[in-house]
Amino acid sequence: MRLALDLSLSGLPVVLNGGGAPYDPIAALGANLLCWWDADHADLITRAGGFVSSWADRVTGFALTAAGAMQPQYLPTAFNGRPSVVFDGVDDVLTGSGLPPGVPSGSNPVRMFVLIDQQALATDTTQNPRLAFAYGGNVANSRRLQRLANTGVNRGEASQGNGTSGVSALNRDVDLTGRHVMQAIIAADSVSVIVDNAPVVTTAVTPATNTDRTRIGGSTASPTSSNYWLGGVAAVLICAFNTPQVQLDGLHAWLMSRR
Repeated sequence: MRLALDLSLSGLPVVLNGGGAPYDPIAALGANLLCWWDADHADLITRAGGFVSSWADRVTGFALTAAGAMQPQYLPTAFNGRPSVVFDGVDDVLTGSGLPPGVPSGSNPVRMFVLIDQQALATDTTQNPRLAFAYGGNVANSRRLQRLANTGVNRGEASQGNGTSGVSALNRDVDLTGRHVMQAIIAADSVSVIVDNAPVVTTAVTPATNTDRTRIGGSTASPTSSNYWLGGVAAVLICAFNTPQVQLDGLHAWLMSRR
């Protein structure tokens, strides 16, 4: 696939495919795209007074829901002039029972992406880590993309349970404050993290992943969440592990252009 960056009339960068049309993950990735929540698609976000009660995935229709104080806000220009779902870091979280159809569990490999605006201070260790996206059960049997306050700096981290504990890959190159793209790569024998264009960081693990629940903005450890995200989430995507590299490059370029 041939890719180019262009500026739209709004002044925001848009990734174009070889035919000149705006990049569309569904068209570009096909069956390799398993799930895609995107704040740009307000038609799939149910809200009242700006507070989100449901956010549906564009591929399968799998909806994550919240009620009362747990509802995050939908803000139409909060993410570099574009929409974002914004979490307060106290109790906001969107939850779905089980996993979306076709999402790998157990030891099966997968790739996860988040486009986030991380607003927790580096000195904030009250909830450490803070989770942008996760699915599974407790830390020993879930998959997570999260922010960790590490030696006074915000860092991006991917975590995969091994059945006994959580095993993490921590990026130490990028300050995760503000808008970033994070990718978790869960293989048969490892967990890896990529933040923006930084080098991949990999840690050995034999994955064990439950099917309890899926969450944006907090942990999946129990019916009551914890480790709440502070900041915005503009997009979450789950892709097949064996997605061709050219497709992954296109997706990454598109997400980076939205920062």
